[in-house]
Amino acid sequence: MLYQPSVPGTPRAARIPFASPWQTVFCDRVTVLKQAQVAVTRRERGFTLEASVPLAALGWDPLKTPTVRGDVGRVLSDQTGTDSSDRVYWSNQDTRMVSDLPSEARLQPNLWGTLVVER
Repeated sequence: MLYQPSVPGTPRAARIPFASPWQTVFCDRVTVLKQAQVAVTRRERGFTLEASVPLAALGWDPLKTPTVRGDVGRVLSDQTGTDSSDRVYWSNQDTRMVSDLPSEARLQPNLWGTLVVER
């Protein structure tokens, strides 16, 4: 999934709400990244997750901007895939909240790392 919190020209009524009884966070666009490929290999003690996402699908041209701030992570769920049980990210370690949708959807750029494309 690609969550785009700010897309110029998005009408207020078209924004996607992530709501709980005490707060709402909006995202201008949420789309399935059909080009993304994910493979999970189960291991005796855990698993290996390998993901491939075309940078152009993220709007990132590394020839023009080889370095950006960002983060990557995964959300684990219960056996039904309904409830989040854990969130683990590469850079942002403030991911304890898994029971409040707006808190999970809120971006925290101050906790992102630097992503670099090297040739």
